[in-house]
Order: sequence, then structure tokens, then C-alpha cells
Amino acid sequence: MTLPHSDVVIGIPTYRRPALLGILLKTLAPELSGSGVKVIVADNDCGTEAPAVVSDQSSSFWHIECLPVHERGVSQVRNAIVAAADRCSPGWRCLIMLDDDGRVTPGWLGALLKTASRFGADLVGGPVEGELPDRANLLARHSLFARRRRWPTGVVSSLNTTQNLLISCSAVDKVGRPLFRNDYGASGGEDYDLFRRVARAGGVLAWCDEAVVIEPAPADRLTHRALLSRYATTGAYMSLID
Repeated sequence: MTLPHSDVVIGIPTYRRPALLGILLKTLAPELSGSGVKVIVADNDCGTEAPAVVSDQSSSFWHIECLPVHERGVSQVRNAIVAAADRCSPGWRCLIMLDDDGRVTPGWLGALLKTASRFGADLVGGPVEGELPDRANLLARHSLFARRRRWPTGVVSSLNTTQNLLISCSAVDKVGRPLFRNDYGASGGEDYDLFRRVARAGGVLAWCDEAVVIEPAPADRLTHRALLSRYATTGAYMSLID
């Protein structure tokens, strides 16, 4: 029997966050119930914790695997996920990227797929809503960790992040491989670079405001120094890419 969405793959890069990875998988399992969606967890630590989490929850998924990725860097891990999707699901239609610190909300998967189909989109992004500690400072409460920009569902000119991103196979056809440039593996910016390349190639970028992911923000990322450093780094790579 062919299961619905058997041509959909979900990729999750992870690095030394087994507890958060476990929470994500627990929220993801109900979304994938009865479907043929495949899940690839790419472990850039190549340790024992991520495989243990995946093994512990494997009965809740039709197909889930933990892939060790020895080459360090976020671009390298994401490209390893693309290669693994080619292997486990040849001819995949959609590859959805999540980060290991997110939690999907009910109806998330259906909303993303519906938006991709409705607008013929090459890339579809969705909201990432931040959860801050109770005593977060003023700068943190107005930062991207609290709320990233949102749009009404429809075609947009750019997107926010690779957390909560649907990539259609048509995007790969437009920009080729590697999908994520290794130049940005350490600095970040591989997502913004992808958005710009797909747009320049005539691709369609869409926003799905109904497909919400929740992401807690750790306290060490919310100090004034950490926030200003993040904005400086982001501004530098965006300027370079533009």
C-alpha cells in the first residue's frame, strides 16, 4: 500500500541537545501518524545520545533514522540530509527542515503542504514563535528570539530561517547542488543565501502563517552581548550575500 505523503522527508540537524530533540520528536509523531513521511536526524556530534533518542521513539514513526555527519558545519549537515533523502526516498517531492530545539503545533504538516501546492512554491516558510524566560531583558523581548517577522499566507519576497522550511524538489532543479553553500557552514547565512538564489532563479517563495513552530530561547543567547553579536554577524553575512 502506498502511504500518503510517502514522497515527503523531514530533516533535523542536531548537536548535543538530546532532551530538546526528544521533545521535538514527541510533537512530530502525531503529525505524521498514518503517513509515509520519512524522518532523518543528522547528528553532527556523532555520539551516542541522539541515536538513543531516535531509537527510543522509533516505534512512533513509519521511518526514522539517525545519520552521523562527521564534517562540521550547519551547511554540511543540511547537505548530508539532502543526500540521505535522495537515498531513502528517491524522487522525493518535499524536504522539510526543522531544528532540534523546535516543537511543531497541531496541523503544522498539512498547512505547509497545502500552501506549497496552492502557490506552486519552491520554498515555503512558517512562523517560529520564541519562548523566553520569565525575566528576559527588554532587548531580548524585542529580538528575533521573541518573534520573527510574519506575513499573511501567500507569495513573499524572502523568508526568515531554515527552521520550519519546506523545500520542493523544484528548488533543487533551479539552483543545483549543493543546495546549501559550505562557505556559510560556520558563520550561518546558508538559509538566506538559499532564499536569494532561488528567488534569482525565478523560484516562488511562499509563507504559511498557519504552520507554527515553537522554539525556546536559552538564557545564554539573550544577554545584551550575545544579542548584539548575533545581529552584527547576521548583518555581515546578509550584506555579503546581497
